[in-house]
Amino acid sequence: MRRTLLIGGVIILILIVGMVGYWFVFRNQTGSSSTNTPNNTQFPDNTGSNSTNNSLPTDLSSGVNSDNGSVLKLKKNEPILAYFVNTKGEITIIEPDGKILALNNQGSPTTLSVTVIPDMQSASFSADGQKVLAAFGTETTLYSVFEFTKKTWRPLTTGIQSPVWSPSGSKLAYLLPGRTNTSILTLDLAVSSAKPQELLRITAENIELAWPDVSRLLLTTPASAKVASSLWNFDLKTRRLTALIEDYAGLETLWSSFSNRGIIFHSLANERGGELVLFTPSPAASRNFSLLTLPDKCIFGTELPPAPTSSISSTSSKTTAPKKVVPEEYIYCAVPRDREALTNAILPDEYIMHALFTEDNFYKIKVADGNLSPIFVSGQPIDALNLKLINNELFFINRFDSKLYSVTLPH
Repeated sequence: MRRTLLIGGVIILILIVGMVGYWFVFRNQTGSSSTNTPNNTQFPDNTGSNSTNNSLPTDLSSGVNSDNGSVLKLKKNEPILAYFVNTKGEITIIEPDGKILALNNQGSPTTLSVTVIPDMQSASFSADGQKVLAAFGTETTLYSVFEFTKKTWRPLTTGIQSPVWSPSGSKLAYLLPGRTNTSILTLDLAVSSAKPQELLRITAENIELAWPDVSRLLLTTPASAKVASSLWNFDLKTRRLTALIEDYAGLETLWSSFSNRGIIFHSLANERGGELVLFTPSPAASRNFSLLTLPDKCIFGTELPPAPTSSISSTSSKTTAPKKVVPEEYIYCAVPRDREALTNAILPDEYIMHALFTEDNFYKIKVADGNLSPIFVSGQPIDALNLKLINNELFFINRFDSKLYSVTLPH
């Protein structure tokens, strides 16, 4: 059934006021300053050289060891636009000109597509790694999907906006503006005969989509310290739209696919710096981080705790079966060493526009208790984006040279 969203509707406004009001109450209870981690533990205040200018370091070395034994590795010694890593450690990349390569575990390349795409803007891989979406064009953004099994490009409907991959498989969600409203549709690219399925019609404009997990889509407006943004949750099962956050300048978020938690960044009143918050919408709760970074420089993941060992009773000689090991959720972040540079910057605008570069260390935060552990701490010129965690390696693209690197997680 087609439904129409009236963004300014009274019902949604009530939801927004109630939820945001609860959020403020919780935040005030836990401390309104950004000096509290998820368990009120202080994160280290890592300061270093100011990297707010565009004088880009070029001396990044592969094979560098951190103090804890973590190793920095160069995976692709040429600029890339996007990448995918499977569980075998095999890498697929798309280059800035649209060519697609596969790298085996030894780094040897195999060309999958030699097609050059002019005016490439961005690219992203489907969750199963079987397809890649390319955005290109100058005045108008066009989209096309490369299918690895057919080794062909498939153009998408002209005029679509904000296409995003589902968190599993090869399904896309996207916006299609009409004369009086905008439709949200999905298209299953794993089925060649599939037709677009309309989910919802909205009257809002300038909307961006995110698909954090199989149960929901998120709708937001572009982030800027100079413009207030809002965030809505669309339940794919109930087809219900609810407001999560309203009127936060500089709003950027990252959401876990393992839980309903998210990382929220928002600008401050003076447009300089910002605040990073761990947010759970249901029940509404938030906790502030003392460290400062952007959600685009983080990723959620899980690790198995040490397995409990089985024991034998001395009286009965019976073996006690080990308890089920439940994965623990972590947040892995690239954290700028120079906090002052972020505090003085207009965020996220200057970072998005490449007026600000950072030099990062890597940390992981245990969501349950806020325990902080260093992953890779060094003086290397790393400005990390597009983080992915595969087989105990944290992959990223370095904005200084657009090359692909990884750091191994310390044991």
